[in-house]
Amino acid sequence: MNAAARILGVETEYAVVGRDGDLDPLELVEGLMRHARRRLAHLPDELGRGLFLASGGRLYLDCAHPEMTTPECGDPWSLVREIRAGERTMLQLADEWGARRRRGRVLVLRTNVDLSGSQSTWGTHENYGHRAAACLAPAIVPHLVSRVVFTGAGGFDNLSHGIDFTLSPRTPHLVREISSDSTGRRGIFHDKQEHLARTHRRLHLLCGESLCSDLALWLRTGTTALVVALAEGGVQPGAAVALRDPVAAMRRFASDSTCRATAPAAHGGALTALDIQRHYLALAEGHVGARFMPSWSADVCRAWRDVLDRLARGSEAVATRLDWATKLGIFRAHARRRGVAWETLAAWSPIVAHLGAALVRERRKEPLTAPLVFGPASPLEADVARLEPIVAGMGRSWEELEAVLALRLELFELDARFGQLGDGGIFAELDAAGVLDHGVAPAPDASPIPRAARRAALVRELAGESARYSCTWSGVWDSETGRYVDLGDPFEAQRDWTVWTPNDDSPPPERFLRGRARSAVDPIALSNRALELRKRHQLPQAERALRRAIALEDAQVPAASPKRPHRRNNLALVLLRAEKLDEARAVNAEAWRLKAPPHDVTSGRILFTRVALLLLAGERAVRSYLGQLKTLLASSALACHGDVTATWDVPDVLAFLAERLAPDEAGLLAAIVETLNAPAEAAGLEAHARWAAADATPLAAPWPGP
Repeated sequence: MNAAARILGVETEYAVVGRDGDLDPLELVEGLMRHARRRLAHLPDELGRGLFLASGGRLYLDCAHPEMTTPECGDPWSLVREIRAGERTMLQLADEWGARRRRGRVLVLRTNVDLSGSQSTWGTHENYGHRAAACLAPAIVPHLVSRVVFTGAGGFDNLSHGIDFTLSPRTPHLVREISSDSTGRRGIFHDKQEHLARTHRRLHLLCGESLCSDLALWLRTGTTALVVALAEGGVQPGAAVALRDPVAAMRRFASDSTCRATAPAAHGGALTALDIQRHYLALAEGHVGARFMPSWSADVCRAWRDVLDRLARGSEAVATRLDWATKLGIFRAHARRRGVAWETLAAWSPIVAHLGAALVRERRKEPLTAPLVFGPASPLEADVARLEPIVAGMGRSWEELEAVLALRLELFELDARFGQLGDGGIFAELDAAGVLDHGVAPAPDASPIPRAARRAALVRELAGESARYSCTWSGVWDSETGRYVDLGDPFEAQRDWTVWTPNDDSPPPERFLRGRARSAVDPIALSNRALELRKRHQLPQAERALRRAIALEDAQVPAASPKRPHRRNNLALVLLRAEKLDEARAVNAEAWRLKAPPHDVTSGRILFTRVALLLLAGERAVRSYLGQLKTLLASSALACHGDVTATWDVPDVLAFLAERLAPDEAGLLAAIVETLNAPAEAAGLEAHARWAAADATPLAAPWPGP
């Protein structure tokens, strides 16, 4: 494989609305998905809820939003092409579904925030395959923070009740530099460790947005891929431009349409977004032709330099090229037609924000309008009185507010309509009229990623037999024969069908196990394979293998079998390693509920996991669980009722805990494992103050909750 080859992909969640408003949004998108199953050639995904398509990509429902995922691509041209093809598919499905319902059109919107008042956001996620040994966060975070000047979708901050234009509406929803969470407390850098290929790790980014401009989308993908390549090549591109507070810096950059805002650098001084981007560009230009850089590096660098030079001249220089600048021009022109200066909105925004927040406190859900603010039964009368001195001090009058509030709602509607697919979409209409200049240079010749091409060919060949076949990113599975096509290596896709065994790297989907191959699958072998995968840090594969082992074993053993709690606690350890702490606690609690007396070594392992989870979550109320461990260890020699391995092999778990806990906490957990493996060593636990302070607690004492 060429060392410079790249793997790129994008997952886009779309907003779907019915013009007649007669259906619940979830019912609407579920109907759309049912139509997709009837209409599109596909194979079902591993749970049967999503579809792998003839393109090699995937369509499924994620948090009430249809999500279209591209197949793996090797260059930014191919990725843009696949995203646009996915949009055409979404538009066709929506038009057909709307006509089928005969009750109004179904609209599909490229947008990632809701401006109706819910303050919700949904995702457009980027994926970059890499083989870098170290964490990429230091190398790439300054780039992600500053690239908003050309990758921002533009629009309004939906966490504000005011009228705050931002280059990147997703940015206010990013509250940490690094995070494992994709639905709350999101980070600029997402450290999700999900291996969808044996040969590569995946950088999964959720800080971007859906884009209409081909140039903006192409540059976002191309420049970020080059930064990943630089990091993979050992260049350390982010070291010289590290920021003191990346979250605050990103918000400053996103709030400034002049691109002149500065943020404190970690090493002193201050940097603009353009300063940071020019630093990355210079490094990329200096390494064009290096063995680790893709063949298209020079093309990206030329366009990168051009857009930075244009941004330095002001937003007007990119008004026909980049999403945020195009939107800003439209918004300013619309405000001017309504007789309101754009700067007036910024002046009124704090007042509007105060009134909007007050309306929420009153639990009123209607839009903020002048009749609601000033009407005879206004719930905001007291707030208006309190704000009177502030408005007067601004040199403004309340009469201006009516026009401002009306304009605010019109701008929000324009924002939503900007990215609407098909007729009625503002960007689409401007593009059709020829007033935009967002195209990219012709693509060089490029070969498709082999596994994407193989997956697409198999979908086309096997579509229509969804009861027999299922598909994952790493394989296609035949439940009747127990065979599969291995797609684990993106660049060496297997051509032939192979009989699956539990020793293979790719755990099969649940649908595969429900077929005739089920009898050939041994849950113990599958569980042992999960242990190997966990120790190799292949946590998603380990989780899938254990869940399937549990499903198989539950169908084979009695309800009171000691194997059931043992397997579930092993799953809780995998979830702990993946930092899915809430889910791990629930599974661990289920294991304890299933662990009926007599208690044995599995009981001790379940209690260890509970203590570790509480400490990782910052909770210190572990005395009762330590007390139960004390009672267990004080009993006769620990038996083993579940036919489990006598020695608990968890060095990877202990190493993980040692990196995240205080030394005394990690030391206590290591001592517990040592004692469970050799009960005669229990006296060594007394050296730990927390253990010594815990009173023996009956094993029958109920746990206080999950």
